Amino acid sequence: LNSCVNMPTRPPTAKYGKPRTPRDRSEDEARRLRSTANWRRCRLGILQERPLCENPWKAHGEQVEAKEVHHIQMLALRPDLAFDPENLMALCEHCHDRYSALERREARG
Repeated sequence: LNSCVNMPTRPPTAKYGKPRTPRDRSEDEARRLRSTANWRRCRLGILQERPLCENPWKAHGEQVEAKEVHHIQMLALRPDLAFDPENLMALCEHCHDRYSALERREARG
């Protein structure tokens, strides 16, 4: 297991040998930032400071524990805001999944 820690998460070319796009490179940078000790500390701090889901859609009536930290402005698009608390939102898994699905849909156009 320890030998896999530094394995690349993606091959140097996109699927089917296509050249890497700027979007591929920005997603790689976002993945790299999320794997750093700075991000782990930042994420833990946000979850300690805001332990409950910020419930952006009022999707659940009761208070739910936040387990995810979401970048309001996508990390792949704004890596300069990676550790900015104003760009981070504490969410439960349901709300984070919903946000992620919306972002993927928007990215496809």
